[in-house]
Amino acid sequence: FILNEIDFPVSNINFIKMQLNKTPCPLCLRGENLSFFSRLMTEALTIHLPENLYRQLQRFAELAQQSPETIVAQSLRHSLPPLIEEIPAEYQRDVYPLLRMNVAELKNEAQQVFPIARWTEYETLLAKKKEATLTAAEQKRLDTLRREADVLTFRKGYAAVLSKRRADIPV
Repeated sequence: FILNEIDFPVSNINFIKMQLNKTPCPLCLRGENLSFFSRLMTEALTIHLPENLYRQLQRFAELAQQSPETIVAQSLRHSLPPLIEEIPAEYQRDVYPLLRMNVAELKNEAQQVFPIARWTEYETLLAKKKEATLTAAEQKRLDTLRREADVLTFRKGYAAVLSKRRADIPV
């Protein structure tokens, strides 16, 4: 089973020429130009499926009136977690350990809460900042609390996504 293999029959020559010449693509919205390579580049991947899974894929593709390759690509797009690179660089190191956690640990992580005492302190410092200039120590503490809250938010969100996707995949 080859995933994303593309053939270029002779009937596609005009389309390819149009893309190489950077003329507006009739298939594109608002007549935008797309380069030939960004529009058609794919990677081939050979996967070995158990026969019953392959038959299920074939049947689903027939019912959906789509190719098996499209169904597999959609499934992968849905099941793969967001890339760690999509998280701001300053938080990636804090989120990275989640990739090694099992579903139970991820669900636990997704349930974490910011301690009420630190949240109260954070809100107090924010309110004070609106009224007056914070001292250097207060500003440093506010920055620390903000970072802790941001880390918690990123970890909770990423943990929730990972646990949901991993729970849906039988092991």
